[in-house]
Amino acid sequence: MIRSFTLARKAILNHRGQSGGMTFKRPSLLSCNGRPARGDAQDAVSIPVRCAIGGRPAEETWITAIGRDRCTLRFATVGLTRAMPLMLHVAGKAPIGGRLSWIGQGELGCVFDRALDEDLLDRLLVLDLPANVVPLRRGPAR
Repeated sequence: MIRSFTLARKAILNHRGQSGGMTFKRPSLLSCNGRPARGDAQDAVSIPVRCAIGGRPAEETWITAIGRDRCTLRFATVGLTRAMPLMLHVAGKAPIGGRLSWIGQGELGCVFDRALDEDLLDRLLVLDLPANVVPLRRGPAR
């Protein structure tokens, strides 16, 4: 009797004996697609800005993605919480107000208080610095 119980228990330990909820494919830790878009479409950019979060003094940082309703900032700091107010100061433009929507991996997500109009968004996209990555040319293999 004990032997049949042991065989029955071993039979459910294989992959086919378990329910679908207990067997799942482990998600990959590396994503080649980058962060998925949230909300409106965002353009990948490199725009230098000064950003003041909460009562902190303004710091130099970069906008790495921008859309009409939100943007992504490169920011390495601690002690921030979601929904903190922030103010973006772009050279020669009026300050843009918003709130933090997410924080992670050296980046901050910002939701603007008011959606940017198309004219302002176009003027910000013009400030995008060109990439200084030069493709290497290799000669024929020897």
